[in-house]
Amino acid sequence: INAEYMGDTMQTERLLSDKERAAFAALATERIEEAERFLEANPGSLQQAIDKILVVEKQTRLAGDNAATSRLCVCIVRMCQKQGNWTALNETIMVLCKRRAQLKQAVTDLVRAAMAFLDEMPSQDHRLKLIDTLRTVTAGKIHVETERARLTRILAKIKEDEGDTKSACDLLQELQVETYGGMDKREKAEFILEQMRLCLDRLDFIRAYIVSKKINMSVLNNPDFQDLKLTFYQLMIRYYAGKEDGIGYLQICKAFHTMFETGSVQKNPVQMEAMLKRVCAFLVLAPYDNERCDMLHRILLLPQLQQPSLLTYKQLLTKFATHELIVWPYFSRSFIPELQTLDSFQMVNISDLNKRVIEHNIRVVAKYYERISCGRLATLLNLDEEKTEQALSELVVAKQVYAKIDRPMGIISFKRRQDPVEVLNLWSENISKLLGLMENTCHLIHKENMLHAISSSSSSTTPAPRPAS
Repeated sequence: INAEYMGDTMQTERLLSDKERAAFAALATERIEEAERFLEANPGSLQQAIDKILVVEKQTRLAGDNAATSRLCVCIVRMCQKQGNWTALNETIMVLCKRRAQLKQAVTDLVRAAMAFLDEMPSQDHRLKLIDTLRTVTAGKIHVETERARLTRILAKIKEDEGDTKSACDLLQELQVETYGGMDKREKAEFILEQMRLCLDRLDFIRAYIVSKKINMSVLNNPDFQDLKLTFYQLMIRYYAGKEDGIGYLQICKAFHTMFETGSVQKNPVQMEAMLKRVCAFLVLAPYDNERCDMLHRILLLPQLQQPSLLTYKQLLTKFATHELIVWPYFSRSFIPELQTLDSFQMVNISDLNKRVIEHNIRVVAKYYERISCGRLATLLNLDEEKTEQALSELVVAKQVYAKIDRPMGIISFKRRQDPVEVLNLWSENISKLLGLMENTCHLIHKENMLHAISSSSSSTTPAPRPAS
């Protein structure tokens, strides 16, 4: 029925001639002026003035004149607003939007005009009633979905200010703004970011991650959306820091690195320095893997790390990039006071940093030792034997190092036992190299013998010099 009526309305609008449109426009103007004069003369007769306009509104509506119908509907709601009759305003909006064959353009203009009155409401109750009325008349209508989304966002902000974060979050989750065709990209991104923020405030990290996937990264990479890009990654840092399965240090580091590479941050030396400090801090906190190792060496090549204010962070990364033992007492005195100046570096991170130093030291020992006693390893790590064994076991489980512990002897072996097939392959390779060397040596000996034989034969055939007379 709605589809058939839409087609009929469009056909009727096309059949209207310019003369008929001008006639309806003049009639609407005349009736509006007449109603305004009547209302000025009789301030308490709002309903009579509205009835005068409704007579003409019916004619223009059934004729399919969008412009005249919109003007008449907007005039009615403005009359209610000027009279300060907020109850009549809500009732009139409901009546106008539910009239038979009401035009879409008239409903859209009516809702937009009423939304402008929200800041003029005398109390919060009147404002909430108007928002509820407008959300009711816009429910299920695609042509006013953008206006309904904006009203819902205003209502969610009111709920949040009242301390009801759950209701505010639920209200915004009802909106699927990524499917709205009448909303521009920036406003869509702002709505999605607001949904993410409320989910994080509610500690609903799973839903926050799902909502974050609605953001199109190509939109955030637009130079005009750099502020939204920074906001998005700040929210993602909150998500990675609050996950139930542990803090995602590497993801936080990558988020700060993306913010560091943003154009607006690069133009601001203070922000650039702050972001780079956080990149370095969370990079050393990240568990060791190939991606973390590659990123560490790439960050060390940045020319910005040569600045005097960032030399401490360059030294910090260099400690983890070289295969040398890190002495924790000296390390903590040198770097932790500087790291604690970062607002995002909490006390819980210090224990994780100590753990990364221990893991680094174990990898260094495994690189240079084949066998070592438990006591000696504990001394190198500045730990007792029990904690040393626990730290080593965790690295073995994570397959970062290979080790076997002989507890009766107190010996740790880092040399991997070779498979018989590997031993045979290695033996075959060594034999091949040996035979190659022998063949090359025989060739060189044969070559020297031939050269020596040639030189001997040439010297024997040369005649002796005659004695001088």
